[in-house]
Amino acid sequence: QRDVLLSELASKIDIQVTENPSGTVEVLAGGHILISENYTNQLKTQMTQDNNGLFHSNIKTIQGNKSIEVISGELGGLLEFHNIHVSSYINSINETAVSIANDVNKVHVTGFNLNGLPGSNFFQDAISGAGDFSLSPQIELDPSLIATSSAPGINGDSTTAQAIAELQYDEIINGRSVLDNYNSLIADVGNRVQEATFIRQNQEKIVQQLQIQKASVTGVSLDEEMTQLIQFEQAYGAAAKMISTVDELMQTILSLG
Repeated sequence: QRDVLLSELASKIDIQVTENPSGTVEVLAGGHILISENYTNQLKTQMTQDNNGLFHSNIKTIQGNKSIEVISGELGGLLEFHNIHVSSYINSINETAVSIANDVNKVHVTGFNLNGLPGSNFFQDAISGAGDFSLSPQIELDPSLIATSSAPGINGDSTTAQAIAELQYDEIINGRSVLDNYNSLIADVGNRVQEATFIRQNQEKIVQQLQIQKASVTGVSLDEEMTQLIQFEQAYGAAAKMISTVDELMQTILSLG
């Protein structure tokens, strides 16, 4: 039962197990003791927020508040996905939102609306990412303030609107267009999924081989146990016959006297 529990724990987090001469085991994770004789230490999750407002999860011990570096196991995979990959994707989306808002605003303020007045910001000021990506309150309340003309009093002139539409082909996001940046993000996600699937399949085969090797040492083979039972039975029968022969021999000797 203890080995089963240790195996389940090892599937969640990378641990090091040492068996003591007394038969007890010592369990460490990230160089910190979790179990030793009568001592136990539990783990907890601590959330931290970076400058971009993204949350990161860290694993620490309850006693001592020591950080545990988890690099494998189910928990390690979740932490890597959350802290590294998801954060990277969110940063990319936020960067895209900020670039679109800034460049559209730059073009929009050069145009004129239906009232012949210069255009204001199309999107809200100081957008920090996709979370607050929205129209300016003035544009949202009065669509007539949208600047489409390149000069006042020229109704129907869509020069400014066309210039905004052309931004989708300009390299405004780290030397890439909006469409190229989006396709790059989708392709990266797809490649990582394919890579993770391939690695998982290979690791499952390795685990199966290790389980077979472990079972050959610690497991119970019914065929082997049956063979040993037959050997013990034959040995017991042979010993019984020897005792019976010795008894008959003694009886014969006594009768001769």
